[in-house]
Amino acid sequence: MASLQRDPPYKTEARASAKVDIPLIRIYTVLVRVSRRFQITIPSEIRRKLNIREGDYVDVELDERKGVFIVRPCRRKRCTPRFGRGLARKRIDETVEEDVEAILSGY
Repeated sequence: MASLQRDPPYKTEARASAKVDIPLIRIYTVLVRVSRRFQITIPSEIRRKLNIREGDYVDVELDERKGVFIVRPCRRKRCTPRFGRGLARKRIDETVEEDVEAILSGY
């Protein structure tokens, strides 16, 4: 099991002429292993802080210059049409149109 290491909180420097309260920023560093299927597990403390639950989507961004990737919780509305028995053709068409519009508008 990976142990979560916290880097010490830091503050940005305030100018001598102005006293500004700057909130502390916590940086979490943890070592995780990549599985055979190239999966990683987000540690539970980080999942709780970011409110990530099973089935949620995350955005993965690659910064090639720095050689890192960033994982962010995705707060988009899920576009999962619900089809089943008793659904009229008209309602199915409306649901598909709504989902297509949501996807095209960036959620």
